[in-house]
Amino acid sequence: MVRQGAGSCFSGDGQVITPMATDGHSCNSLILRSKGRVLAGGYVFEGSNQIMGLAAYRENGLPDTSISGGGKQILDFGGADNVSALALQQDGRILVAGAAGTKKFALVRLKSDGTVNSTFGTSGVASAPLNGHGGYAYDLVVQSTGRIVVVGNGHDGSQDFAAARFLP
Repeated sequence: MVRQGAGSCFSGDGQVITPMATDGHSCNSLILRSKGRVLAGGYVFEGSNQIMGLAAYRENGLPDTSISGGGKQILDFGGADNVSALALQQDGRILVAGAAGTKKFALVRLKSDGTVNSTFGTSGVASAPLNGHGGYAYDLVVQSTGRIVVVGNGHDGSQDFAAARFLP
């Protein structure tokens, strides 16, 4: 993250680097939380295992320890996990669109501290089967009713637009 004119924030030079794993990682999504806090999400490789990775920062670029106690959270659902998009519910819970385990068109809900909200979906993960054709989730929005719309692509011989709506 680079912030122009950061002054003493973000390591004094406007940037902060957060090592997530030794085997590679990528950040794909970013949201602003309350009090200027930032949450970034993507994937992390541990060996050949691709898992979800989240990094949280306070407004000054220091780790936001409200996430997992150290500002980083790694989530392994047993597949090629990935964070494509992040959103917040009104109560501060974190929504993650992406891939989780064998669910490629997946929605994961986390508590405000970054831990999985196991009462959502199946062990914290809801997915859209897209008529059994699979697909990938890329973005999401929370409607004013609290319902969650996830978009991406569906596979039925070609790649088509796909959208699924989930209850809060």
